[in-house]
Amino acid sequence: TPAVSLVRAVGRKAAMDMLLTGRLVDATEAKALGLVSRLAKDMGDADLDREQVQSEARALAIEIAAHSGSALAIGKRTFNKQVSLSLDQAYEVASDAMTRNMETIDAQEGIDAFLSKRKPTWRHDLQSHLKLELSFVSLLS
Repeated sequence: TPAVSLVRAVGRKAAMDMLLTGRLVDATEAKALGLVSRLAKDMGDADLDREQVQSEARALAIEIAAHSGSALAIGKRTFNKQVSLSLDQAYEVASDAMTRNMETIDAQEGIDAFLSKRKPTWRHDLQSHLKLELSFVSLLS
């Protein structure tokens, strides 16, 4: 049922309005409600064509892919886990994730690149990341 995720995303009043009326929201309202984090660039009154939307989606994917895959995976998992916890539990999970992230090969590369004033070359070390994930999963369970 959409009610469960909708109320958590937009709050009670907006969710109840949408659920009882079946009203659809446009992109601008969806952004204002927090259903989406960003919109394709405003093209005035003209509708965006498929190529423009795909171009912006590719640009976002490139922006995300420029970061360490290991750090992104750990960050995403931690974010999703902590969001339903109490504040103290959330900080505990996040602190542990930060520590585990610092143990990755990409973390060392990031530090080295920063100190050398160069762009990092991420290895996205799956083996290292999987070992950390297994120990992280046991901590979260």
